[in-house]
Amino acid sequence: MRMQTAEEQQNFLKKISDSVQKNAWKEDFFARCLINDGRKGGYTYLGSTGDGLSLDPKINGSYFLNSYSWPILAGIADEAEISKMLEVVTKYLRTDAGLKLCTIVDFDRLGTETGTSLYFPGDRENGGVFKHAAMMATVASLQAAKKVKDQSLSKKLLETAFFMISRTVPYASMDRPFTLKGNPRFCTQYNNSETGENIGPMLSGTASWLTLAVYEYLGVNVSQRKMKLEPVLRPGMESMSYQIHIGKTELDVKVIGGQDKFRTGSTTKYEMDGRKIESTFQYPSSGKHQIVIHL
Repeated sequence: MRMQTAEEQQNFLKKISDSVQKNAWKEDFFARCLINDGRKGGYTYLGSTGDGLSLDPKINGSYFLNSYSWPILAGIADEAEISKMLEVVTKYLRTDAGLKLCTIVDFDRLGTETGTSLYFPGDRENGGVFKHAAMMATVASLQAAKKVKDQSLSKKLLETAFFMISRTVPYASMDRPFTLKGNPRFCTQYNNSETGENIGPMLSGTASWLTLAVYEYLGVNVSQRKMKLEPVLRPGMESMSYQIHIGKTELDVKVIGGQDKFRTGSTTKYEMDGRKIESTFQYPSSGKHQIVIHL
């Protein structure tokens, strides 16, 4: 079997990306799925404005949180699309309990019998806040915040990300232990978006995506003996400090920002033990060292 060359793979990726842009982008969101079987009622897609499948009379369409996350994580969504999707997420999917999985959908119009209608409002796929899906959106927001050119959009993405982190960290359950359950070590599977109540068993996927989110906002990326640091500051913070332990090496990292300096860029300055370094550097094999990042 012949292996594909890098050029062939890039061409294939571009073909997929172009197809998603052409067929799945629907004015203000990416569709959850496309329908091409001539289904009764003329429905051609699910998810995004104008799909005709919303059960909420105030919303012209149905929206799914994963359709925000995947195009960003895959590098398909451009800055204008990210901005439009974030507006929708903020308006229709953000609740006090967190970012809910979807708006309410009338699946019966598709002639499909689902269990969704059997769930309480705000439960499970009927608008529940699934922590792993919400943290997936958080990682996507953090990645996008580092890349978009618009500073105000970057701040909005970061605010969304840190809002969801504050709802997911296990110790948040101690705020209202009788409602949210009081074991600070555990993060349950999902919340009812209307009542905030924690439901379901502990879900390992939440821990994985929460960990990825922490790595993303601290900006830690390690490959072999090289490390890259691209941290972001939570809006309103002027500095933060954290430690990295890797093998016999301990790095004390201090990030200094302020006002509009909350992410790394071309003017960011890095120092290790008082000496200038680049954002990607070979870390020492042992010992304790200080790194200062001036955003």
